Amino acid sequence: MNYLKLLAYIPLLGAIQAHALLVTVTDAVEELVTFTLTEDVSFEMTGSTFTPTIVFKEWLPVDSLANTRTLNPNRMYYKINDGVTQNSGQAVLYDYGSAQNGVAPGDGGIFTQPIMLTVGDHFTIVAQSWTLDLNQAQIIGDITETFSGNAYIVNGSSGNSISTVSAVPEPATYTAIFGAIVLSLSYWRRIYSKRRAD
Repeated sequence: MNYLKLLAYIPLLGAIQAHALLVTVTDAVEELVTFTLTEDVSFEMTGSTFTPTIVFKEWLPVDSLANTRTLNPNRMYYKINDGVTQNSGQAVLYDYGSAQNGVAPGDGGIFTQPIMLTVGDHFTIVAQSWTLDLNQAQIIGDITETFSGNAYIVNGSSGNSISTVSAVPEPATYTAIFGAIVLSLSYWRRIYSKRRAD
């Protein structure tokens, strides 16, 4: 492998560093805001609920007021214990405007029901997109365009965490992984070149 081939991995590094769990895109022409969960996100349940909310820490503006906004489509795709993909009957954007239990201003969530979850369940929210009318989104304020922080499940709007935290690796983690790959490739290149010389 020559260095030109190694240079080909540079765009991959950029893509890795741009990774985000939740991406928000505003379309002023269509007057829509689209929220995209870019990958499946899984949690191990430490409590039970019929009305789970996935909380994204520090996702929404801190000074926004508590409110709810129905998303389109009004459903959430999910799996329980790696079973078949199902869809719930509701998907509502929830803005925590005040501190309560484990949540604080700036935290936002997507509430759904009915999904029966019990302790020990492996709950996976499948990658998907929702839209919200631009006027409704503007009431919330300046929503973070790329979210890559911690997420967990709470019981309804209570703020009580009832799952493990699902953390998206920081870009620095991805950079370290990428660096290890490059070093490994370089090492094997030297070994291969030495064997050919012998």
